[in-house]
Amino acid sequence: MKEKEENKENLEQNEVETPISEENTTEENTVENTQETEKTEEKEAVEPPSDAEIIVELTKNVAEFKDKYLRLYSDFENFRRRTA
Repeated sequence: MKEKEENKENLEQNEVETPISEENTTEENTVENTQETEKTEEKEAVEPPSDAEIIVELTKNVAEFKDKYLRLYSDFENFRRRTA
């Protein structure tokens, strides 16, 4: 019983003795803001994709969606045949 009370007292003392430092959080915020600014600058420096690159990307997307559609259609047909 005494051990529990001592543990509670120790925990309470530790909580009181360890305040959160505002200096650390301010420094962390400054570092985060600097990193975000650098990322934004990198995004702005990137050139937009050319028309050929856009066409290649869209062609890949179309092929992917066609494949998904055919697989879904086939699965549904198989389901329909099994349950009929």
